[in-house]
Amino acid sequence: IATPGPRAQAIGKATFAWAAKDPQAAVAWLNTLPDEPATRNAMVGVASRWAVSDPADAAAWAASTGDGRLMETVAREWIRRDPGAGADWVRSSALPDDTKAALLEQADNLMKTATP
Repeated sequence: IATPGPRAQAIGKATFAWAAKDPQAAVAWLNTLPDEPATRNAMVGVASRWAVSDPADAAAWAASTGDGRLMETVAREWIRRDPGAGADWVRSSALPDDTKAALLEQADNLMKTATP
């Protein structure tokens, strides 16, 4: 596995921090950069961070991109924080059936182990 270069690390760190305050602005800036691995990886970081603060908005954005990696990232984060709501979104999402099944299993397991 290759270690990301300094540029990729800088983009990732900057947008991850930015996403905590203004994820839409972080996405808008990333959309001005070339479509390359560093940019795509930074988008995943933004999706993850956005899902922590506002999973419904993050999910709507991820779905609007049609990017399965972004949708799955948001779903995983949402399920970690709120398995029931995350699972509801997964069921209605455009994710592939096998991905949905894995995410719903994760949500189910978390709900079974949650303390009442």
